[in-house]
Amino acid sequence: LPEFDLLSRGDGLALVWLSARTIEGGFDGIMVQGLTAAGAVDGEPAMLQGTFDVEAVSAAWVPQGQGMVVYTRGRQGAGGVFAQPISTTGALTEAPVQLSAAASVSPAVAAGDEGTWGVAWLDRSSENPGDLLFQVVDDFGEPFDDANRQADAGAQGEVELAFGRGTYAVGWARVDGLGTMTTLVTLYDTAGDVLASPIIDGPQGFGTVTDVAWLEPDTFGIAWQDYDDGRVTVGLTRVTTRGQVTEPLRLPIEAGHHQRGLVVTGSAAMVTVFVANDPMPPRESGFSTEARLMSGPLGPCR
Repeated sequence: LPEFDLLSRGDGLALVWLSARTIEGGFDGIMVQGLTAAGAVDGEPAMLQGTFDVEAVSAAWVPQGQGMVVYTRGRQGAGGVFAQPISTTGALTEAPVQLSAAASVSPAVAAGDEGTWGVAWLDRSSENPGDLLFQVVDDFGEPFDDANRQADAGAQGEVELAFGRGTYAVGWARVDGLGTMTTLVTLYDTAGDVLASPIIDGPQGFGTVTDVAWLEPDTFGIAWQDYDDGRVTVGLTRVTTRGQVTEPLRLPIEAGHHQRGLVVTGSAAMVTVFVANDPMPPRESGFSTEARLMSGPLGPCR
C-alpha cells in the first residue's frame, strides 16, 4: 500500500510520501510537498536523500510551525529508525538523526508541547520481537533521554500515536499466550515516562488499533477493528488522560458487510468517523469494487 501523510500546516497543507523512480526518471525515497489550503502546489518539493530503502514513514506538523518526519530504513526496518526535521517552509535544514540502529517497524510521530515531539516504534530485534519503544525528541530530532522500552511486549501490527493536554497516547496490540490479540493504549508524560497502559475493551477475536486521536478537552479516541465470526467490524473506545476507559462503541454493520480502517477526528462532544465499508468482501485479503468510504458524526460522546 502507498505510504503517505497529509497534514495541516495551519494556513496550508503538507504532503509527505514515499516516491518511486520509473523508467522515465524520478526520485526513490521520501518527498515533502507544501500545498495551499485549496490544494495547489506551494513551492518545490523537498527530497530526503538516502531514503531509497525506506519501508515505513510517519509525519507530524505544528500549525504555523515546523514538521517532523520519522521513518525506518532497510528491509523490514533492518536499518533502524530516523527523525528528519522539516523547516516551516518545507525545506531540509538539518541532517536526519538516527534514534535506533536496531531492526524496527511501524514508526509513529506526534507533535507535543512547544519544541518537543513524541516518537514510537516497535523493535523487531528484541528477544521477544515487538518491544514497544517511545522517545521524546526536540525540534532538531535529538532525544532528550533514552527511549522508554516495554520489554517482552510482543507487539504486533501498527502503532498509532496522538498527543493532548501534556499526554502522549500510543495505541498498539499484542498476542497473549493463548494466541488472542489484545489491544492497549499506553499513556506517557512529556518526559517519556509511562503513566498508564490500560487494555482497550471492545475488539473481539483478532483486534488491532487503526487510529488514535485527541478529542478535546481530556479524551483520546481509540479506533479499532477486529476479525471475529468471519467478518471485519470496527469500533471506538475512549480513554481519558488519566487512563480511564469508557464503554466501547461498535459501529452498526449490515449483514455480510465488512468494515475496515476506522479513523476519527473531532472533540469529546462530537466525533466524526471515516470508515471503508465493503458489501461484497472477497475471501482473500482486500476490497471488492463495491467498497465505499463512509463518514458520519458520533455524539454526544459523554
